[in-house]
Amino acid sequence: MINEDVERKLEEAMELLKVLSGRNCLKILQALSEPKYWSQLMEELNIHRWVLKKYIDKLLQCGLIDSFIKPVERGPPRRYFQITRSLTLLLEISPKGVHMHQLTVPHVKKD
Repeated sequence: MINEDVERKLEEAMELLKVLSGRNCLKILQALSEPKYWSQLMEELNIHRWVLKKYIDKLLQCGLIDSFIKPVERGPPRRYFQITRSLTLLLEISPKGVHMHQLTVPHVKKD
């Protein structure tokens, strides 16, 4: 029987894998090799704003990205998005069972 801690970690990993299985989420993460704001992402990825919002919200909820507001010379401040952490997932399937290993490296924010 799986203990509660292992079961919780597997559930978290499965949710993360669900988010990452979407083509748009991966495209957004690839585009965020440097911080970008809404218009940049919509133009670069050719994604409608509501579709982009749906996936940005999922990535924010998983803690893979965050946002910050930066003033501009003219116009309202812009909300930028950036990747917040490096993450490596390893799924091990063997006769001994299924194990999920996750290595998270803290992200150092660039100013």
